Amino acid sequence: MGQITYGWTFNGTEGRPFTYFTAPIQHWTGPYTVTFTLSAPPTGIYNFGWDLVRSSDNFICWSSPASMIPPNTGLLLNQTVNSPPFAWHGFDWDTFVFRVTDASSTPPAGMHITIVFEGAGITDADAGYCPYGTQPVEPGLSVVQITAQLVGQLIPEAGLWAYPLALLSVGLYVSIPALCSGPPPPDEDLHPEDFQPINLFVLAPEAQRKLGAKVRRSLWRKFCQCTPATPPNPPPVIYIDAHWEKPTWYYSDTTYNISNTDIAITLNRILQNQTTNLFTTNNTYNNTTSNTIITNETNTTVNEIKDCSCHGMYIHGAVHDGLVDEDEFPVSDLFGIEVEILERPGGLVLPGNPDYLWNMGWLTTKKDGYMVEERRLTRQFQVWLPKDADQAAAVGYQLNPGVMVRITELRLPPLP
Repeated sequence: MGQITYGWTFNGTEGRPFTYFTAPIQHWTGPYTVTFTLSAPPTGIYNFGWDLVRSSDNFICWSSPASMIPPNTGLLLNQTVNSPPFAWHGFDWDTFVFRVTDASSTPPAGMHITIVFEGAGITDADAGYCPYGTQPVEPGLSVVQITAQLVGQLIPEAGLWAYPLALLSVGLYVSIPALCSGPPPPDEDLHPEDFQPINLFVLAPEAQRKLGAKVRRSLWRKFCQCTPATPPNPPPVIYIDAHWEKPTWYYSDTTYNISNTDIAITLNRILQNQTTNLFTTNNTYNNTTSNTIITNETNTTVNEIKDCSCHGMYIHGAVHDGLVDEDEFPVSDLFGIEVEILERPGGLVLPGNPDYLWNMGWLTTKKDGYMVEERRLTRQFQVWLPKDADQAAAVGYQLNPGVMVRITELRLPPLP
């Protein structure tokens, strides 16, 4: 399946009728689609037209209308070369003409239209693309670091199967001037044998090369562009994006049963499968004489999750009353502590909701005699939920003279 993409930005003053642009185009056979997409809803009915023309004698091999009607921003046409036969007058076209009829509203200045031809008979050969050169979209941009968010922007919804693989590029830096100094790398289809040899922690070299090229090609479409044409030259033909459609051999359906007792282990296993391996999720390899079909996508279905023991879902445990001075008490399976100041001397009180009590003391969680976390005691009633409370073997306190507190241990509720 190949694609050819064109774009045009209206200036709002084109006449009627008017030819927006002519551009080189390959010829093909068989079924194909043409998609017209406006950057905003039309302000009226736009009666566009498009032709496939043989440039040597301006012979029109095919001509078709394409009307955009509010509020639709898109139009999809399904066509087949030589169907119906009487409408096709030739098959050796080499030029695409995009125009508008006289019975049409005028697209406003700045509105953009994208036109995409797609079909099995169309090839993605880059010859003839960007005939006037290439350049960055933002001339001042020098370096871009690939992040997970950027990878999500590069890959369309149809390519989300490859998101874990593309994450392997996260952290790399890309020179935009170098990227945009020429055409993008060629887009190559992935094959099962590209993932050989299978390694638990390293993607096979050929798969790395092809996936890296796909990422760089998508980066090129985001950060680079064709150098514009100088009138009256036709606008340049734009390089197509990488194909991220899921291969037919790339499938699996893996189910994990998760409960509170093993949720961390299970989720870590899923993450490791998706980001390092992807080829052992259900250990299915059907060897044939021609190739190896690899079952390697994880579609996760969670069948069992008990009530989540999250912050706010705790119960009260042991109570330590009348605490003064400095000491500690042992704990286990701690989730947090609740502290109430029973007595305190007079002193500075900063207004607030609740008031801030100055110079009351400190609270700590400890393990093996070392402090894990620390919190200043500043309120009459105070709840502290340390993020590593479950690691604590003791709770320590240091209270200034005249301060007495009650500390209640907070715990997770028992599993049902």
